Amino acid sequence: MSEKKGHYAKTENSDKTYQVLYNNEVILESDQVVILTEYYDGRAMPAVIYFPRSSLSKLNISRTNHSSHCPIKGDASYWSYKGVENGMWSYENPIQDLDQIKDHFGFDQKKGFSVKIKGE
Repeated sequence: MSEKKGHYAKTENSDKTYQVLYNNEVILESDQVVILTEYYDGRAMPAVIYFPRSSLSKLNISRTNHSSHCPIKGDASYWSYKGVENGMWSYENPIQDLDQIKDHFGFDQKKGFSVKIKGE
């Protein structure tokens, strides 16, 4: 767990298979996701499902020049898929307490992606 003045995150593994859909089409799935829940001022934010880099091997993605910094996760790099610029991100060198998300990708659900448990 990484904690900083009431702002922290917890990670957990899941025994379920998750899928990423783009425009309602399944583009990848994995049973090795990491679920990250961020807490701020005592409130849980919506969990983010991080998919391992290896599960993206069939996707044609490209790195963008965009980056951001989170005080509890570290520096994020961004990626594009099918013209959706900065629709995915990765913490290539996350803060030590959250190294479970290293080499994993999150997907922006406001940019046409959705994440769900397979079969639900």
